[in-house]
Amino acid sequence: MVVIGDFSGTVSVFNPITFESLSSHFFDGASIRYLCFHDKIVNLLFIGTTAGTVWAWYCGFSEPSIICSLNQTVTSIRIKRHRVDGGQGDLDFLIVGTTKGQLSLFQLENYDNVTA
Repeated sequence: MVVIGDFSGTVSVFNPITFESLSSHFFDGASIRYLCFHDKIVNLLFIGTTAGTVWAWYCGFSEPSIICSLNQTVTSIRIKRHRVDGGQGDLDFLIVGTTKGQLSLFQLENYDNVTA
């Protein structure tokens, strides 16, 4: 899967072999600044905008959901999975950087808002 975000606010998903368009979504009022796939959850994409909003989207399978709004341009997004001892499962953390140097850390407990 190839994903492209543009300054008009559209994220488009393409087949990497045929380059056929599979899906797209328009994010009203914000240019797309950063795209980051979750490394363990297939098709889960995090999208950062110039307006400071971070979205989660199962590409082509659901409507995007807002994770946070920082009111500063998003410059980086990282996902870190931490294994918890004692059989508690894994914890996912979302780390977001902005143009003003703000780093925000979020614990993602579930993905109920972005279910496929």
